[in-house]
Amino acid sequence: MTHGHMREAQRKKTMDMLYTQKDIEDFLDDLFPRRSIKKVLLVNPTDSHSEMFRYDTAKRKRYSSYPPYGLVVLAKNLQDVEVEVKICNLNHEILKKCHESESSENFDFDEIWQNLLDQDIASFQPDFIGITCMFAMSHESLKRVCMWVSNKEIPFGVGGVHISSDPDFVLDDIPIIPIAFFREGDSVVKNFVGAVNRSVGIENLGQMALNSGTSRMHLQNESVPDKEEIDVIPAWDLIDVQNTSKYGVIGVFSHFLPPGTRTATILSNRGCRADCSFCSVRAFSGKGVRQRSITSVVDELELLKDTYGVSHFMWLDDDLL
Repeated sequence: MTHGHMREAQRKKTMDMLYTQKDIEDFLDDLFPRRSIKKVLLVNPTDSHSEMFRYDTAKRKRYSSYPPYGLVVLAKNLQDVEVEVKICNLNHEILKKCHESESSENFDFDEIWQNLLDQDIASFQPDFIGITCMFAMSHESLKRVCMWVSNKEIPFGVGGVHISSDPDFVLDDIPIIPIAFFREGDSVVKNFVGAVNRSVGIENLGQMALNSGTSRMHLQNESVPDKEEIDVIPAWDLIDVQNTSKYGVIGVFSHFLPPGTRTATILSNRGCRADCSFCSVRAFSGKGVRQRSITSVVDELELLKDTYGVSHFMWLDDDLL
């Protein structure tokens, strides 16, 4: 690192430390002049960007097509505080469009996801757009979605494992991101919406960064959801869960299933007892394991089976037993 970079890093660190509640209020006033969030659009970017995407691989249904489990959980949490939510699952839609296309010549990757996102923004008219990203391999895809959304003059934020694992790298490379949510977003995002709407005090904000482009306010308060807060059935009705596995792979055992088997994911607990050096689960979910109630998990399994015809499940638990 050069002396110039060291001075810049030190300046940013100083700015992180020196802020007041008025600074936070002023930031929210600038970003949300009407101080109102009633509708939120949640976006799941494509796993890979256009240069990495292989048409033939997608045509053979070899790409992963996981439902955005974090977004359907977050959607339910937002609905509980009377926020209207729509989910734009770009990864599913790009695989679907590839499957329906006749040849690679009439398949324009970027045009497809951009048009789909534009349609959802135009029809839904969100007050806020939340974008997720799970893995570092999807960083470029996240960056392009953020660049596209930034031109819509609608406030947006980014959350998920990727930005939680290396926030400075993501915010340095994508400085147009105004809000970053870290780790589990259940109560973090609800408190954020409440703070914008002035129904929750600014002092309740935490696990997030407010980024003006020249300085960052890292709000350090912990907002880890407890066992009761995670005991929810996700808003599965907001995504095309019955067809997600139709266009891609969910889990390593999918090739052993009969053709046409509808597959979904489910999560019964969060966290892990282990502390492996190569894994980010503990950094994201904290120490120990928090479990949902058996009733809630069984109700979700029955909902997916009876309503959407799902007959195979992949457990997302890092420490199932």
